[in-house]
Amino acid sequence: MKHKQDYSALLKINDDTIPDPLFLKGWVSEQSGITQWPPSMYFDIAEYLSSAPHSSNCDLKKRLMTDYKEGEAYSYFDSKFLKEVKYHPISKESPFCILSAYCTLSQKINSTFHTAWACYIKKTGYICRAYCTCFAG
Repeated sequence: MKHKQDYSALLKINDDTIPDPLFLKGWVSEQSGITQWPPSMYFDIAEYLSSAPHSSNCDLKKRLMTDYKEGEAYSYFDSKFLKEVKYHPISKESPFCILSAYCTLSQKINSTFHTAWACYIKKTGYICRAYCTCFAG
């Protein structure tokens, strides 16, 4: 199963392994957890999109960056395609944290929710890994 191996590899960051966000318990609500979110900015998103394994897909990268620059990313949020963003610190000792949210496809707002998550370095906001259960990833 190539997909399972690829997903397992996402959970390994250098010598550390993060717990699978799809099965984690103890998420902190957006209202309570927003003050703990990592200091991630546009530059961090651009860097992740440019260096991630999917970066060879230039069309995807260009579309995502264009959507972000044109305010489309906010419109997706404003249109409720992205649900509550939850926070998980993993542990006090972990240098990583995870943000996760349910989301819907913009063309199929009544379809099943997908789960998107991203793993960050708490201190810097650097995005280490990201994943979505949507077939398109």
